[in-house]
Amino acid sequence: MCADDSVGELKQCKCQLTNVLPKRQKLVYLKIGSELADNSTLLSGLPIKSSPKMTTIGTVEDHIIVDEADAPEIVADFAIGDIKDKEVNNQKLRRRVDQYKIELRNPCRKGKKLL
Repeated sequence: MCADDSVGELKQCKCQLTNVLPKRQKLVYLKIGSELADNSTLLSGLPIKSSPKMTTIGTVEDHIIVDEADAPEIVADFAIGDIKDKEVNNQKLRRRVDQYKIELRNPCRKGKKLL
């Protein structure tokens, strides 16, 4: 690697060594100000110390487990519409409120304050 290489080229080189795809890599300490350096930034423009060590965080694709059987089905609920204004739902809610009986399990004790 030389100073004229970009961060993307560095990630490609690390991909060949570690089998971690560039999109999964996070190169620690490669920041410009408070933001991470993007792939087009040249290494010469980064404040890299002379130490040959660099920390990379990432996961190999083979180690990522996605169980599609347990994944919930995605429902586009934006197409359903606004249901809170429908009269049928308001009637059901009123009926439930009217039918629900509140059962007092522990009555308040006289002379004691509530917590």
